[in-house]
Amino acid sequence: MPNQQKKVIFCMAGVLSFVCALGVVTALGTPLWIKATFLCKTGALLVNASGQELDKFMGEMQYGLFHGEGVRQCGLGVRPFRFSFFPDLLKAIPVSIHVNVILFSMILIVLTMVGTAFFMYNAFGKPFETLHGPLGLYLLSFISEVQGKIDESTILVGDFIVELNIINKLNIIDFYRLLHPTTAEYTFFSSSHGMFTKIDILGHKTHVTYYKMLGTNNTTPQKLRQSLFGNTVYVFSCDWKKACFRFHDPFSDLAFALEVGKGGAQSIQMAVQGLIIKYLLFTREGKDCNFHSLCAISKQEQKQALAAALAGILWVAGEDEKATICLVTEDTQVTSTPDYAGDNFTERLQLFEVLEKEATEKFIYDHLQCFSGEGSHGVILFLYSLIFSRTFERLQKDLDVSTIHLLQPNAGGFLCRQVGSMLKTPKLPIWLCNINGSYSVLFSTNRQLLADWKAEQRFDLHLYGGQPFQKKPARLTVDTHSHHWESDQREEEHGSGRRFSPVEMAIRTKWREATINWNGTVPFF
Repeated sequence: MPNQQKKVIFCMAGVLSFVCALGVVTALGTPLWIKATFLCKTGALLVNASGQELDKFMGEMQYGLFHGEGVRQCGLGVRPFRFSFFPDLLKAIPVSIHVNVILFSMILIVLTMVGTAFFMYNAFGKPFETLHGPLGLYLLSFISEVQGKIDESTILVGDFIVELNIINKLNIIDFYRLLHPTTAEYTFFSSSHGMFTKIDILGHKTHVTYYKMLGTNNTTPQKLRQSLFGNTVYVFSCDWKKACFRFHDPFSDLAFALEVGKGGAQSIQMAVQGLIIKYLLFTREGKDCNFHSLCAISKQEQKQALAAALAGILWVAGEDEKATICLVTEDTQVTSTPDYAGDNFTERLQLFEVLEKEATEKFIYDHLQCFSGEGSHGVILFLYSLIFSRTFERLQKDLDVSTIHLLQPNAGGFLCRQVGSMLKTPKLPIWLCNINGSYSVLFSTNRQLLADWKAEQRFDLHLYGGQPFQKKPARLTVDTHSHHWESDQREEEHGSGRRFSPVEMAIRTKWREATINWNGTVPFF
């Protein structure tokens, strides 16, 4: 809006508001609300007056909200009088209605005067789009307090040109400037006022009650490279750098599934995928454990599932004591050295140590874009967080004697693949499979599948491998009690030279001689 036009509009609105307030004040003070005539009945009866003689005994009165006046005639001439509503007329008129009229009139005066001040302020002062400085900050904080909604989940977004000490007094913190102190993003120029403004994202300091920022030094990137590649020269491949945690479209056949890339990052994505399925099927409350519930999740539920999965992995890595989360800032935290090849990413890490599992999940949820956004290096960032949560000392103890680092320098895949003692019989029917170098997740929606032998007679397993051609998970029907002549008959139908899918062979390591029906899906080889 042009500056002159803005002034005219706000001036007109301010004048109208002031006229409204002036009109209400005038109405409150005028005694002309009610006008009436009355008869001096006693005097008229004494002289038996009638006709025109009654005019000598007629009086008049008028009153407003607070006082009134009138004249009385009882045959002896005119006698003026004055009275007040409080307390003279309290017994004659319902007081509640009268008081409510006065109360709402006063409220209207206050609102119109505030409106007048606001319009004039915006016409000749700062623009109406924002309230700058402490005034706007205190105003939004006051409104939030009145509504009872300012707590650890409150975030104020606006243009607050305010000093740091005022922010500290309000017990809030600017999250965006904490992580991006020098970036020019979300900065706008006002041509009408000739000034730059920047959007601030402020939140209650209880957001940071359960975490603390950890410092980094020049040896931190080198330790990461040594733990990952065994040297400080190799860097992540393009496939690793592109990989992040991004879901397919919500309310679709793959609404629960992550988009899986190529290379070694696929192993981390599919591991997280298994935890996402666990959360959606067996952890979250109030939802049915069926395949339809996996496909009927919203964008918000996708975010909650991803945050829960990432936080759960990091918390277990920290042995249920703490988790360390890596985020990327604009400033370089360490300087390059001759024996270290920088990647313009690892040098900008900022570490946050969180001391509660719920706080870990909330912290990740608040910064989920750092792991799921395009170009965020989300998988690498999570891998770094996983290493710092585990600590370098514990990581070296976890590795076997023949392995001193995690990744293959050229291929980028993991060298060390340790499996748990409950490989074939986990607590929940979810398996992370590595078949011929390709990762996939095999799962059942029946929680009791591995706890009840009757459930293992005939059941369905769902397979998601993340291949680009896979538009929905494959449903495999496993029959562990089929007769041998049935399996022989199926082999004859498909020919004696039929190739068995590696997936089928992997399933038969758990259920020997089971027949597997792909239900119309082409088997994965």
